[in-house]
Amino acid sequence: MESRKIPKKQKIGKMRCLKINLVYNVYKEKKMLDTRRYIDGLQNGTIFTENDVLVALNLPTNKLTTIRWDLYHLYKNNVIIKVKKKTYQKSNKKIFSYELISEFGKNVFDLINKKYPNVKWNIFEYRFLNNWINLLVFDDIVFLEAENIYIDFIFDVLKENNKYLVLINPTVDELLKYKNGKTIVLKSMISKAPYNHNHFFPFEKMVVDFSFDKFYSKFINKDECMYLLTALYKNYILNTDTVISYSKRRNKEYEARKLLYRLEKDYDFE
Repeated sequence: MESRKIPKKQKIGKMRCLKINLVYNVYKEKKMLDTRRYIDGLQNGTIFTENDVLVALNLPTNKLTTIRWDLYHLYKNNVIIKVKKKTYQKSNKKIFSYELISEFGKNVFDLINKKYPNVKWNIFEYRFLNNWINLLVFDDIVFLEAENIYIDFIFDVLKENNKYLVLINPTVDELLKYKNGKTIVLKSMISKAPYNHNHFFPFEKMVVDFSFDKFYSKFINKDECMYLLTALYKNYILNTDTVISYSKRRNKEYEARKLLYRLEKDYDFE
């Protein structure tokens, strides 16, 4: 196949367009960072207006549209709450985090984190649900997800310990049949799944997987799941953009948008 040489003028034109787009994106990102920096400097619960941000950042009035877009983005990600038209409040919500409950969960975490601290893997302890809903979970089950290429390596690390039963990508029926005492469920992480560097299941992942995943949704019924997510949503920041992005990967975008609408509606009603 013959290669086509790009005319010099056309090549220069493309390079110029790329340069302009790069400069614009850097400018846009800087302005967003300035807006976020102003919000971060406020105390939780502080009420402010669009004009307050404009004045604080020393921007001309023709930049008000940019400020509105920045605030809209922060509002959609629950960093700020809309009080009324053009008026916002810094959210009292916290960044989602939790601690492993049992020594079993902590031991599993330490085993993998010591060997593969920089690999993408997430951990979730089934008993965590007891903190938020009246489920009374007694099963010692730890769910561990990792990138597919590391599954065998992590399995070997867990088996070297020789204390726990490890099941790789089991079905629900297989887990219920073979679980025995302390059980580790090792699953392949879906590409583009939300991930935290602290290796705990992100809130955004819980929203999608607990609601729609064929495996995880079997461990909590719909009413209990809605109660759990509502309780977490009232207390922690949820990145809705991440939820939508992940739900698209799971072919559940429509259902996820309905769920987010319901969570937001229940929160506003409170």
